[in-house]
Amino acid sequence: MLSALAALLASTAHAQPAPDRAQLERWAGELRAPEPEIREDAWRRLTTLPAEALPALDARLSYTRRQEIPEEDGYDALRAFRHAMGSLRADDMVDIAPGVLPALAERRDPVITRTAERLAYLRSLEALGTHEALRRVGNVLALTPRMWRWERRRLVARAGMRLGPALVSLTVHPDTNVRVWAEWGLRQLGMASPGAAVQSVEGAALADLLGAYADARNFDAMPVVVDFVGHPDRALRDASRAAMERFAHNGIWQLRRAFKNQLGREADPAWGGGRTQRELYEALDAERLAPVTDALEAALAATGPAALEGADAVLRAAPLHPRRHELAPVYADAAVDAEAGEARRLLRRALALAPEAREASAWTERLLDTE
Repeated sequence: MLSALAALLASTAHAQPAPDRAQLERWAGELRAPEPEIREDAWRRLTTLPAEALPALDARLSYTRRQEIPEEDGYDALRAFRHAMGSLRADDMVDIAPGVLPALAERRDPVITRTAERLAYLRSLEALGTHEALRRVGNVLALTPRMWRWERRRLVARAGMRLGPALVSLTVHPDTNVRVWAEWGLRQLGMASPGAAVQSVEGAALADLLGAYADARNFDAMPVVVDFVGHPDRALRDASRAAMERFAHNGIWQLRRAFKNQLGREADPAWGGGRTQRELYEALDAERLAPVTDALEAALAATGPAALEGADAVLRAAPLHPRRHELAPVYADAAVDAEAGEARRLLRRALALAPEAREASAWTERLLDTE
């Protein structure tokens, strides 16, 4: 009973709509409320925005460009937050965010509340930690660039390498101060060169980094990006190929180099960029999938349980194998002697693998009969 109630509450909370710009504006206004509990709730909400709120945040930042904060006044507000944390030096590596509510208890003029709102957005973006979130940090900083001169240094120190891909994207931000900070941050993290940068991050952050180089049209990064077009990890492989697609015709020489380095043969010089990409990727995929393709051939040649086990093994190893549709009859045949529940599963798998197969209508009829 209690677990069912908890699940219901969780699903209800998840179903709540993401805040819109008007809601962000209301919470920002509540930072000026005389009641401390209202200020605390508003601050909590503004510093823990969900990813679904990013479009609303974009709209709010665009709107608040009209609400200018004089640079020195904004810096004084940040200093008030820092002093509330007991720090007396601007270069102290202290998190000033916990000082916001104590400072708002003392004064709530427009400058300090607007500064608090923007600091809250920085904390939300940092907490989300995704590339889409972190690259929006530049848009917050650009509202009053010089005011954040110490806070942006603290951000690099706190976020570390996970900020790297966003910094690469921000090297082409419209605001000069943001671009300078992004380049400084990459140097601080030891990620100033693409070769060093790809050694510094891994997983999703590395995929984001490859895409960020394309965002920034960093042509010096192409030799590094192209090295991942045949990577065993699908996310890295897809990110690299998408980046090379965006480099367009500028990447043809790197694609030809990859042909030589990764396949051991020269690309046809008569091929354009698109043809070179296609031939390179198809050859790399065939080479990478060769053992799985052999297993697929063995599954097709087998009969009975061995065929089904082989097909399952192929799909576990390569769910998107280009010849996966050929395995559909294996599942349909196995459904003939299976119990009703298992037959339904097998027939659904066959239809998912080859929905356009000549036998698909017959498989559908059999599936309906089992139901």
